[in-house]
Amino acid sequence: MVLKLLDTDRGWWVRAFTAGSKDKPSEGEIYSQRVDKSGFGRPYKPSYPLLVLDDSGPASQELIEGLRKDNLLEFLIEEGREADFGRLYGLYRSLYEAGHELEACTLIIRHWLGECWNHHPICQSEPEGWVPELPRRLIYLGELSTTTVEKIKIIDTDGHADFQYIAVSYRWPMYLSKNQQLNEDTRDAFYRGYPVSRLHPLYADTFKVAAMLGIKYVWIDALCILQGTDQDWLAEGSKVASVYGNSVFTLAYGDGPDLPGLDPGCPPYHESCRLEEAVRAASRPFLQGKLTEFDRRNPEALYSWLEANGNFPTRTEGEIDKRGWAFQERLLSKRILSVTKDGFFWDCCSLNTAGCRPLGLRGDFSPKFRDLEERRLKTLLLTGNVSREVALDSGMYLLWRQIVEKYSRRNFTYNRDRLVALKGVVQRFQTVIKEPSFLGMWQGDVLRSLVWFCDRQPDSPDLLSLHNDHPELRVPSWSWASVESPVGYRLWHPYQRYATHSIESVTLCADLEGINAKLAPGSYSTYTGTVSVKGPLTKIAPGALKRPGCKVIRDSHRPTNKFAFSQLQHVYILPILKAGYSANLQAYYCLVLVEAGLDLRNPGRVVRFKSDIDMGMDPEMKFERVGLFVVDCATRHNLCFNDPSFCRNEECRKILSLGNEGKETRHYTGEARCLGRTRIVRIV
Repeated sequence: MVLKLLDTDRGWWVRAFTAGSKDKPSEGEIYSQRVDKSGFGRPYKPSYPLLVLDDSGPASQELIEGLRKDNLLEFLIEEGREADFGRLYGLYRSLYEAGHELEACTLIIRHWLGECWNHHPICQSEPEGWVPELPRRLIYLGELSTTTVEKIKIIDTDGHADFQYIAVSYRWPMYLSKNQQLNEDTRDAFYRGYPVSRLHPLYADTFKVAAMLGIKYVWIDALCILQGTDQDWLAEGSKVASVYGNSVFTLAYGDGPDLPGLDPGCPPYHESCRLEEAVRAASRPFLQGKLTEFDRRNPEALYSWLEANGNFPTRTEGEIDKRGWAFQERLLSKRILSVTKDGFFWDCCSLNTAGCRPLGLRGDFSPKFRDLEERRLKTLLLTGNVSREVALDSGMYLLWRQIVEKYSRRNFTYNRDRLVALKGVVQRFQTVIKEPSFLGMWQGDVLRSLVWFCDRQPDSPDLLSLHNDHPELRVPSWSWASVESPVGYRLWHPYQRYATHSIESVTLCADLEGINAKLAPGSYSTYTGTVSVKGPLTKIAPGALKRPGCKVIRDSHRPTNKFAFSQLQHVYILPILKAGYSANLQAYYCLVLVEAGLDLRNPGRVVRFKSDIDMGMDPEMKFERVGLFVVDCATRHNLCFNDPSFCRNEECRKILSLGNEGKETRHYTGEARCLGRTRIVRIV
């Protein structure tokens, strides 16, 4: 391997001890650093001596010329950056072939980090009014003189803002003993100093990456949050937005090889990828596949060949992408280095790339890579920069509902974390939208946000199976967080089923009178709250909901709250909005309610409602949501939704029947009854 010192303006950084002790440069050359401090606050400062090296050997030049000859260069390397690529890739291959595999990967990672820190202004900005919080504790690796970290210790940050650290996003290992966590029994040992050899290998990998990059501090939840104490967990969990957003970068571990299940027939278990597996995968050739004359016909054919042979590498989604906590960990991190069995991947607000494409993926050729949705959302949350298409309130609310839809599909070891694991995203979103939120709903969008439905029915075999932990999450029925299944906000007509539209056309049928929600004292998993809605309320037999042009979707609450509509004599229907995408396809979207406090756990009980309905209802009566009802406007079966064209009685006291022919009668048959033109309905 040929290594020579270069002018600091055009060299690449490598650890001093990587190159060995021969021909050691002068002290001034060793400690020369290229760090741009202009306008970005704290620059990234590696805590070790650096060498400036170059290897623009024939191998990289030969590769570039070969790509140019085959007309592939424009797809893989940005025009004008061929020389940059040649120097970086040449040194990378030289280190790799000399047996310095980890150092070769570190070189690429350092390049990504330096490019982002020095040349991506959007990755340095913060939304107006955002005040970051430091974690209470960090892991200190000691003064770094080699890549081997033998002992770590936990330190208190005491509010100092000058710590540069790596945050870690991972799935907790299956076998993580209490001696490998910070708890009351291990606290003193960790604060004095703890041998790395006694920790999980995943943590040792993390410390090695940090040491290679010269970063002396690391944040890992199992070691920086006191386990087994709700008080510390609540205090530190509320800082997640700052913990990940304020880190130098987040180290995210993807899936490693499948491990067999504990019992025969059990699905395989996925441990996180080890560092050595990612390093091995990074040795893949720059170009995959064998190009033929047939593939050289035109640019479209060349692109198809490149894509078919895996030459546009992307991070494969794995188990960590199904994990609830990882949702905000990824969204709130300015920079993410993913360690996967396919190699290393880098994501920030300005760049998505892979180890075999060190200068970035050429994203202009495929919709997959054009300004990825995650990058747009990350830019909004981390910088406050709002794109034109979401600048209006309606666009912001729509974006939030899309966030909820995706988040609700994540899995949790403990269902009680379902709201707290989204708190960081809520905090960031609030700096942009500047209004209060209530259990995942924004004040200006409450009525529309009430119209959610369970995207997986409670009796379906693939219902999410969550731990019945104690204390379980207790949330008012009007919040999407009250159900365990994924939720959806799509507005679809009963005759369309689940058609998706990019633009909503909505008319509200009710008024919001008030909303409140709060955490119960002494708990972080029990919430109370009420939504008060003014609108027309209809009492109806559940069987009447199953008519042509109607669709009812039950809420899948906890298994102890399962019930069948057939066991209820009556339910209540409260229309919230009317929507449609054509004159012929208009529908009402209504909440299905029951009286609050009814025991739905006893399957043999028949619930009976008040018989003096004509005398008026108790104004303090409260309701619980149990489902969503959608009915076609043209075939609404005499349901009075406070529509002047339909309700001709000024007092709206008409007793309506749902006869087989849909004709209204003057006698009560028990199927439907209007309860007054409008009233305030309190939902808990």
